[in-house]
Amino acid sequence: MGVSLREYARLRGLDKESVRLAVHDGRLAKSVTKKESGRYDIDVELADEEWKANTNPSKQNNTKNKIAPPPSMAQARAVREMYAARLTQLEFEERSGLLCKVEDVKLSAFKSARLTRDAMLNIPARVVNEITALIGGLEAAKSHEILLILQREIHSALEQEAGTNGPS
Repeated sequence: MGVSLREYARLRGLDKESVRLAVHDGRLAKSVTKKESGRYDIDVELADEEWKANTNPSKQNNTKNKIAPPPSMAQARAVREMYAARLTQLEFEERSGLLCKVEDVKLSAFKSARLTRDAMLNIPARVVNEITALIGGLEAAKSHEILLILQREIHSALEQEAGTNGPS
């Protein structure tokens, strides 16, 4: 008399589905008989021989009963010390000026970009009178048109720059 499918799986250190699949695929054909109740009766010695002969070890996934042991106290301390050393190194590099916070860089870049934008937007109002004087004798409407053209082009350039280098 043999053992059940579940018992054979336990003896081999497998899950029940792996053994059921082997029976279904015909890898345990000689060692397994099916009872009238629908349950399997497995001859353990013959099934072990068939298992070795008909199962590819590289395709086995026997992780069910293989739980990694917890790390030893020495390993846990080593990991803790490694992370403590990394944190100490980062703190040193930040204090020595080699590193800085991302938020600080973003804020600084934003402020710089805003100052550049404001300076660019003020160009037309500052230079329109000089351009008008160079051309000579322009009426106020033409001077205003020059101002609008300069503003439009600077806005366009700034929008193009914001579209290509904006925040991602």
